[in-house]
Amino acid sequence: MLVIGLMSGTSADAVDAALVEWPDGPDPRPFRLRAYLEEPLPAELQRRVHRLAAGRCAPGEALRELAALDVALGERFAAAALAVADRAGVAPDAIAAIGSHGQTVAHHPELRATLQIGDPSLIAERTGIPTVADFRPATWPPAARAPPSRPSSTSPPSPTSASSVPCSTSAASPT
Repeated sequence: MLVIGLMSGTSADAVDAALVEWPDGPDPRPFRLRAYLEEPLPAELQRRVHRLAAGRCAPGEALRELAALDVALGERFAAAALAVADRAGVAPDAIAAIGSHGQTVAHHPELRATLQIGDPSLIAERTGIPTVADFRPATWPPAARAPPSRPSSTSPPSPTSASSVPCSTSAASPT
């Protein structure tokens, strides 16, 4: 099975895309990396992401900017998915799914709340590939509900093994 993974880190400098081949059967490894790429984000888009994440939007502007960035990043993630498939010489219809972590803009483990943007329904629409997202909160251990040990609002909790934690996701189908 071929799957694409997408994410953008805290620096918001690029979208990372990996196309992997998962083996048949129940064992999750070894998978094979078929292609990888980093698609840089324009400096202005990076600045906007950082401004939103830092809470520096003008009063009344934050939700509009959140929505606009969700769409803009969804477009970037979709383009990166198609580019990594092209790099591997694989047609999009041969890919079973895309998993998109998205771009973190808020992270508050004390509330068990995190917000990643990069609209998965837009990714699915642009690529024609079913897309899953919003899976980060389901991997948090109970201790993640405590205040973070580091001052950054984007400090990640220590995740538990993904194989032992149910994963609730948002899913988008291209149809």
